[in-house]
Amino acid sequence: MRLRFVVLVATCFGVTPLVAQDLPPRFGVGVDLSSRLTLAVALNGSLRLQPEVAFTQQSADVGGGVSGTERETLSLFHAGAGLFLVRPLAAGGETLLVYAGPRGGVELQHASILGGVSNQTDWWVGLACGGEYFLGRHFSLGGEAQVTRRFAGKASQSAATLSPFAFTTTDWETRGLLLVRFYPW
Repeated sequence: MRLRFVVLVATCFGVTPLVAQDLPPRFGVGVDLSSRLTLAVALNGSLRLQPEVAFTQQSADVGGGVSGTERETLSLFHAGAGLFLVRPLAAGGETLLVYAGPRGGVELQHASILGGVSNQTDWWVGLACGGEYFLGRHFSLGGEAQVTRRFAGKASQSAATLSPFAFTTTDWETRGLLLVRFYPW
């Protein structure tokens, strides 16, 4: 079933499977299904840097404020990077790249709720492992599993409003990502 899916996707993109290659592509741009933009930068044949960024903003008009209806806004900016040991595997004309290593980053949070403003900075570190299946020289599909530890910063608030970020906690998080990448060269 999986092979049929890969063949279908490869046919749609008009690409052919890779013949075993010495090194994976040097630079790639990708997106995961949670809308994080990722880069894949090969530092050498066995080491890869993967920076990532994301921005999310949610807004809604809510009643009950000082002036009747007020605008409530939540914004998150996420930036991080991973440094991975990489191993290309090739069998039967197909190429699979597996990797593992540490990840870390920062998340900046801003909330404007019922006239109050709150800002908070969280830090996170963790481990990740993943793999990419190359559909051709320029396209890959991949998956990644992460375990991270988040260290929440103290929220600074300008009014007596309970912000969704007003809690200082440290927690563990697991994530699974699906990635699509394009390698221009």
